[in-house]
Amino acid sequence: MPKDDRVCTEVLNEIISRYSRIAFEKGGEEKEEATLGVVEQKNGTEEEFWAWFCKEMKNKSFRDCFEKSEREDFYGSLSAVRKEYDSRCKD
Repeated sequence: MPKDDRVCTEVLNEIISRYSRIAFEKGGEEKEEATLGVVEQKNGTEEEFWAWFCKEMKNKSFRDCFEKSEREDFYGSLSAVRKEYDSRCKD
């Protein structure tokens, strides 16, 4: 696998893991407090996700990975991010 593809896969996996966790949290599933603490430490809130994501999108290689990511989206998370991206990341 070319280096670029591997980097892109890491980028996309990071977006998916962060966003999927937020989507799960918003789903209102009941969880133990201990689990929730770990989740918040690793992934933060929805606002923190968008702050992170919008900042990363200013990096050309990150943006290129995201924009060519149609085929990599296993969970639908990227399409959900794509739908909100324009309104969330206005400068």
